[in-house]
Amino acid sequence: MPKIQTLQSLRAIAALLVVFDHTSLPSAGHGLSARVPYFASFIGMQGVAIFFIISGFIMTYTANSPDDAAPRASLAKNFAIRRIVRVVPLYWFFTLLAAGGILLAGLGKLMPVSYVLKSLFFIPYVGKFGPLLLMLPIVPMGWTLNYEMVFYALFTAALLLPYRFRIPALVATLAAIVTIGAGFYPLLSGTSPHSEGEFLTRPIILLFGVGAALGWLRLKRPDFTLKVVGLPWVVPLLAINAIIANPRTETFPLRSNAIYWLIDLAIVALCIFGRPVRLSWLETLGNASYSLYLVHLIPVAVCYILWKLLHFPAPIVFTVVCLVVSAATSLATYRWLERPLTRTFARLLERPRTRAITIAAPVLEPALEPITEPVVTTELFSPGI
Repeated sequence: MPKIQTLQSLRAIAALLVVFDHTSLPSAGHGLSARVPYFASFIGMQGVAIFFIISGFIMTYTANSPDDAAPRASLAKNFAIRRIVRVVPLYWFFTLLAAGGILLAGLGKLMPVSYVLKSLFFIPYVGKFGPLLLMLPIVPMGWTLNYEMVFYALFTAALLLPYRFRIPALVATLAAIVTIGAGFYPLLSGTSPHSEGEFLTRPIILLFGVGAALGWLRLKRPDFTLKVVGLPWVVPLLAINAIIANPRTETFPLRSNAIYWLIDLAIVALCIFGRPVRLSWLETLGNASYSLYLVHLIPVAVCYILWKLLHFPAPIVFTVVCLVVSAATSLATYRWLERPLTRTFARLLERPRTRAITIAAPVLEPALEPITEPVVTTELFSPGI
């Protein structure tokens, strides 16, 4: 299957939207409106929505080939192992690092062992942090990975079905989960979930199904290409979302999210079906987007401490510096930490097998990881990632 370089650049943009979100709270009250965090939260959620749509697309586009002659049980098993290899190592590293930091800070009472175990194994939970009740794992960004793992489990089950039933069954299951949840939790509230059931049945999981539908369409029409270049449309379409949004409120009800998600869908679809454009620096950052997503709070915190010590009241400069430093940190993390950890997990989980000729093809990747590394045709996982 051909590479989709533009989609790799879009991953970098989506990750930077999340970083921008997390730089806004320290900036508020230092020359910027107090409404900025609410607006930035909306922007960050658009990045997450784009990630989820991309994830559904990539899983379908790369793991759902009608020409694969392998037994369905083998397809499902190989897919599940690849997801573990690509997602777990770096996340476990930062989870254990954060847990160690909390213990060293003398805050162990805020972190029972059950929190650590549930965080490590992607089990959502309501955690009590002082007077607050939060649905966040020890590494806060892991809340999206909890959804990713649910989607991967459903996709693994779908691979056990005959090819023509896989994507319809997957989309129907996601819709059924949301429908059942709507019978117990307020579907249109837009408020943060306060229970595991409410968390797992939120409508945001439908974005994976939307992405899967795009993947199915791409497989049906592999040669279809729009006459427009997709990537330049990302900024104006995000600007439309920002104009429609009301930053005066903290919540974004489903009826509003439906509009935002349609625009996010248009962004991803244009990058998939539009004419490609090569931005090598953005693609490189897209390779490290998973590292950027998990590691960026560290450089943001360091920048904030230095910013306060220097008494430098320039929030816009602070945001730009955070984006640049976070990007540089993620590239180093990807090269020196993520890739070695991934190789190690691959060696532990793969069966020994004879290597074949390496060809250029997309690798099965999660929503926050690169998709354009070389893959070995007869291997479960390419060690070159």
